[in-house]
Amino acid sequence: MHIPYDLGYKEDEQQTVNNYFYSFSNTYDVKKLMENYNVAQRNKEYAQNLIKNIEQYQMDLYNRCQEIQQTIFEKIIYFERYTYWYDNKVNFDLLIISNPVGKDIKNKYYKTIEKYKFSGRERHLAIRKYKELCNLYPNMKTVKKGFDTT
Repeated sequence: MHIPYDLGYKEDEQQTVNNYFYSFSNTYDVKKLMENYNVAQRNKEYAQNLIKNIEQYQMDLYNRCQEIQQTIFEKIIYFERYTYWYDNKVNFDLLIISNPVGKDIKNKYYKTIEKYKFSGRERHLAIRKYKELCNLYPNMKTVKKGFDTT
C-alpha cells in the first residue's frame, strides 16, 4: 500500500495516539509525571503533524477536482469481445464511455455512462445493439477490441 503523504508512520505500521489522561492528583512520583508529560507532548506534536498533512491532502484533492472540471472529455462507443481464462467462453461488453481526450482507454481513465453485457450466444444481439448505438450517435468515436480485422 502506498501512502503519498507522510502521516507520521511507516507503511507497515501505524502509530496510535494514546489519549488516556492519567489521574495525577494522587501521584507523588515526579519521574512518572514527567513521563506522562513527555507522552502527551509527543502525542500533541504527532496530532499537529497529522492535521497539517491532512490539510495538504485536502488541498491536493481540491486542485485535482479543478483540473478534472477543466478537462475536455469525449464520448466513445466501446465494443469488446473477450474470453475468460478459466472457462474459455466468449463474452461481449458494449459501453458508452466518457474519456479524457488523449488518454488511453485500456488504463481505465474512463467513466462508464451505459453498459451492456452479452454472452457469446447473444452475439447477434450484441452486434445489433452496437449498430443501433452507432446509428443513434453517428458523431461518436467507436472502438472495437478483440475482433479479427481480416
